[in-house]
Amino acid sequence: TNSQSPFASVKWNDTTRYSLIYFLFGGLWKNAFLQALNQFIIASAVAIWYFSQGPGQGLHKPITRSIYRAFRYHLGSLAFGSLILAIVQMIRLVLTYIQKQMEKTGQSNRLIKFMFTCLQCYMACFERFIRFLNKVAYIQIAITGKNFCISAKNGFFLLLKNPARMSFTHGLG
Repeated sequence: TNSQSPFASVKWNDTTRYSLIYFLFGGLWKNAFLQALNQFIIASAVAIWYFSQGPGQGLHKPITRSIYRAFRYHLGSLAFGSLILAIVQMIRLVLTYIQKQMEKTGQSNRLIKFMFTCLQCYMACFERFIRFLNKVAYIQIAITGKNFCISAKNGFFLLLKNPARMSFTHGLG
């Protein structure tokens, strides 16, 4: 309302609040999708390189072929995995917003602060687990060509069957 200010003021109503939530979730999903696309393209290029190491098999544009495979065959799987991650991130943001609003109004006691801190910790651990599971699923998709759910299940059980080998490999990486 100050005519001297270079910044605009926003009149908050239900439409602007829902629009903010909508665009915030869209940004989270877009970010997760671009990360999924990146992880898939790298995994697919490595798989193409690894499986073309034989006599008479030449390596021909693995990154271009990986980009084609991502957009032609696996876009839905990548979008689904990134949707799951975006939902978990949105839940974390909502919990943080509620916690900050309660602290601002002075309505939080120690028990509620402790509960929100535990929820934040749980959701942060769950987000890291989903990120890791998505990465394993994208690698499985690149190797086998199956959908997200089957690839996530196969990757998870592969990790459970070989914990020492996976932790050693992860430590080296």
